[in-house]
Amino acid sequence: MTTRRNFIRLTAMGSAALAGGAYSNVFASLLSNCELSLLSNELLQTWINALLPLQITDQSRPEDYGGIWCPACKRVHGRVADAIYPLLYMADKKQDSKYLNSAILLYRWMEKHVSQPDGSWLNDMEKNSWKGITVFTSIALAEALLKHGALLDSGFKKAVEARLKKAGTF
Repeated sequence: MTTRRNFIRLTAMGSAALAGGAYSNVFASLLSNCELSLLSNELLQTWINALLPLQITDQSRPEDYGGIWCPACKRVHGRVADAIYPLLYMADKKQDSKYLNSAILLYRWMEKHVSQPDGSWLNDMEKNSWKGITVFTSIALAEALLKHGALLDSGFKKAVEARLKKAGTF
């Protein structure tokens, strides 16, 4: 298993190699031997698999259903919807419907609880929460559709596209 520390170390070495310098050949050979892409995917899968058990799938909890629980704060944060992109990436990469289902459930939670009539999304479920999250959520959703939209049924994909247009007017 890849550790976060090892991933960061290898990424830093790769950045140094790309930037050039006296040690670039040494760093480049170390990086290519380590297969950074494989390590990145392994780390992402570890993180996403840690999120899945935190997703609330108990329908008797309507305020939280579909969201991802924050054990530290004891609530669901609106910003967690940015996880839709990596969930769809994993669904595509692993051809596993559990990631796709999680992404769709999370999107529905986001639309029910932090989506606003003006096209914005809130950072948290409080009404006066920060709306600047909208730009980040829009980027994550647009990239998810662009790279992994083929996984979604056409009706759901069109609904997400329409919602992105609404965010764009905000």
